[in-house]
Amino acid sequence: MLLRAVAGCAVSSLWFLPAVLARRDVIGFLLFVAAAGAASAVAGALGGAALCDRHKTPATRHAVFRGVGIATLALGLFAPLFAVLHGWTARGETRLIGLSIAALAFTFLATW
Repeated sequence: MLLRAVAGCAVSSLWFLPAVLARRDVIGFLLFVAAAGAASAVAGALGGAALCDRHKTPATRHAVFRGVGIATLALGLFAPLFAVLHGWTARGETRLIGLSIAALAFTFLATW
């Protein structure tokens, strides 16, 4: 389970870390790397073990659908976490529920 958490953090770090380090901003790291890594780690811990079990994923089709479900769960966890952290770091600029819905909706539009 720890390996999945490390993998989730590593993937999001490789994606966002260059842009965050260029700004030298701790809040950017927290919002884009730590929150995405934590959401990926939790989603992977909850549903990732089934991907390695041949009885639960007998065909490639099943593994693909499980993987999409795990990624969607990670996104569903990340959007409210991002909204809470953004609202905590930028007080008075945003409403948590509205930002959660907007982050979730625009990310779904971009990925689906």
